[in-house]
Amino acid sequence: MKTWMTILFVLLLAVAPLAFADEQPENAEQSDDAQDTSGLDAMKAGIIASGTQFLAKIDAAISVGKEAKLDVAALEKLREEFSALLTSAEQSASKDDAKKLLNQLHSLADKVRAEAKRANLGSKARDVKSAADKALKEKKEELQKLEAAAAEARKKAILRQYEQHLEHAQKKLAKMKEGGLSTVTLEEKLKDFEAIKPELEKALESKEALKDALQKVHTAWQSLQKSFQDAEKQRAALHALKNAQELVVKMEKRADELRKAGKDTTELDKALQEFKSKIADAQKAAETKNFEGVKGMLKDARVTFAQLKKGYDTARKEKALEKVKEKLEKRTEEAEKKLEAAKARLEKRTAEAEKKLEAAKEKIEQRKKQLEKQADEQNEEGEEQ
Repeated sequence: MKTWMTILFVLLLAVAPLAFADEQPENAEQSDDAQDTSGLDAMKAGIIASGTQFLAKIDAAISVGKEAKLDVAALEKLREEFSALLTSAEQSASKDDAKKLLNQLHSLADKVRAEAKRANLGSKARDVKSAADKALKEKKEELQKLEAAAAEARKKAILRQYEQHLEHAQKKLAKMKEGGLSTVTLEEKLKDFEAIKPELEKALESKEALKDALQKVHTAWQSLQKSFQDAEKQRAALHALKNAQELVVKMEKRADELRKAGKDTTELDKALQEFKSKIADAQKAAETKNFEGVKGMLKDARVTFAQLKKGYDTARKEKALEKVKEKLEKRTEEAEKKLEAAKARLEKRTAEAEKKLEAAKEKIEQRKKQLEKQADEQNEEGEEQ
């Protein structure tokens, strides 16, 4: 776009009458009789507008000259002079000054036009235009090839994405079949999605047809995804129901253990019966495919189960405490028996020790008597002598 504008400016500058000379603003011509400041401002505005446009044309001519390797030094000098005069016109203090500068700008514009003709810029601009046309044609051909390649790549990308979605859905369906879920609805939705492929392939050649086909693919995929979500809700609900039914069996077994242990399970049995009733309601909801209802009922049942478990835990703790008490009493009894036995052994040993002590005392007395007797006999023998 920039190249075309440059060429147009050069042709206008070198061939047609100078735009700056022919397009004097009305305000500038009508300002002779105006004496107020607004008249001067209007004149200056007109000069600046036309002069700025003419400067742009000079710049375009210089650019083309440089591309053609022409001597544009004189044109560049005229451009500087024109720019300086335009600045002076913008700073004019009176309408007379502005008129003088306007005349100078007109004269300088004629010189610019003459220099452009001398440098043969018009001919060079046409040569540049011809080269630009050729380059533009080549660029268009290249762009068409790129657009064709991009379109082909987009077709492949659309089909690849469709195939990936289809493969993902097939794998997911197979997994759900392995889990024992009913997949009748899913299989029907998947067939609807698969049936779109021929239409999609045909629509790749038409933009409008492709838009409609992609919308059908999107709608079919959303419908299939919803069916998968419903199936997942079904799987989750049935899994939760199965777990709840297993809990019923466990709690019944534990309640039997407590009853056999002689515990009162009245309250526990009542909570268990309420839990079983809610699980039965959830089972009926599942049989009618009301899986949202199953979810809600099981949520309610969990509250009852929490109460049931709390009652069972309390009874189990009481049972465990009684066992500990029984063990403690048994150990206490055994300890008392051991204490009595030890006491008996101690008394027996004490009695034996006392007997031994008495025997020892008797021996001592006997020995004492013997010694006294011997002493008496020795005294008697001494007196006789």
